[in-house]
Amino acid sequence: MIEINPADWAAIVQSNQFYAGFFARTSHELRSPLSSLMSLHQLILNDLCDSHEEERDCINQAYQAANRLLKTLELVTYISKVEVGLSPLQIDTICLHTLFEDVRFLTQIQAANRNITLLMEIPGEDPLNPPLKSDYRMLRQSLVCLVESSLYALSSGVVKLWCPDPINQNSLVINVATTPTLTAWQDLNNFSLENPEKSWEILQASDQNFTETVPGDRSCFSLEYSLMISQILLQRINGKLFLVESDQANQPFYLQCRLGS
Repeated sequence: MIEINPADWAAIVQSNQFYAGFFARTSHELRSPLSSLMSLHQLILNDLCDSHEEERDCINQAYQAANRLLKTLELVTYISKVEVGLSPLQIDTICLHTLFEDVRFLTQIQAANRNITLLMEIPGEDPLNPPLKSDYRMLRQSLVCLVESSLYALSSGVVKLWCPDPINQNSLVINVATTPTLTAWQDLNNFSLENPEKSWEILQASDQNFTETVPGDRSCFSLEYSLMISQILLQRINGKLFLVESDQANQPFYLQCRLGS
């Protein structure tokens, strides 16, 4: 009979609770665009649109809701494959310029549509330090989730992505900040495998407080759900998401992604 250390068993239980909460919340993220999709089609099928233009607008909103539904399904499938080992890590050299440009390319349209400035600062790479190696896809997806959710949480302002130190073979630090600062980020310290019950409480509260003003308009994950996704992906590549206090009055805190030692 195999004996399990009590500390290891407690970690397993906490991990199971965390992921149970995550996938339970996923059902909410799937239900929102699906409900919008059904409501918009019902308007068209029941001839409740006043004009051809309004009908086309409903079709466009339904298409956006379907895209969000597909995006959620693809991401959850990817995370599930990662967790069960069907999508092994693909370790390669991380090029900051390529990483930041990819994140910019994937989020610049959303930023332009919402009239939000997207700033990215890339430091020069230190030729004396070999670059860090990690899974590029997971790191990029984590950053895209953070930037996208920040864009949709703001009505105006700035989203900034920067690297305070040159990349090296042992560590990588990437900061994400918004102006104005998103107060919901303060819950980040409760999103962890060590605090699964608190994580679920916050996700439930965020779902109850959310009201969708325009069907299909919410084309991104909720801010809290995006924090959870980013935390999961970063943990798989020996990284973690932190909330860092700042001495700047207009930016009291920001997010920090840390990889390596």
